[in-house]
Amino acid sequence: SDTYFSGGYSGVRAGYPGVFGYLDHESTMVYLAPNYYFDFTMIGFYKWTADQALDFWYQQLENNTRLANQAIGHWPIHDYGPGNWGSGPQENQVPFFGGGPGYTAAMFEGFIADAFNRGMEFATPIDLSDRIRAYNDITLSVEDLGGQVFQLKAAPG
Repeated sequence: SDTYFSGGYSGVRAGYPGVFGYLDHESTMVYLAPNYYFDFTMIGFYKWTADQALDFWYQQLENNTRLANQAIGHWPIHDYGPGNWGSGPQENQVPFFGGGPGYTAAMFEGFIADAFNRGMEFATPIDLSDRIRAYNDITLSVEDLGGQVFQLKAAPG
């Protein structure tokens, strides 16, 4: 069965930032767009410190959760970041992208702890795409009750 795909980096003029769902009515695969910066974007590209990166992730987490009962977050990280691969001699460097200086376990642990303390659930992309796909079997109806009051009903399709 079709599952999901991720757009990789999503930002201005790149991908569909913050989109979770189908790209159009004919799509069968769920699209999951990251709504947090990649670790490499901050450490390797912008050359931010781990503390600056964590502060920015905190800001993004606040922005992504403040108006939602249960926000969806797609947090893209590279395996060499939390493992801090490539911080030793040159022969241990990850080709091209590095790892290396700048990454700390604390930047990842801090973000996970903050998300956990906000009550966020951690799920795999497959689980998330299955949950989104389940909405295909729901019928929505809206009834105008008058006086600018509307009733939305959701029922199994």
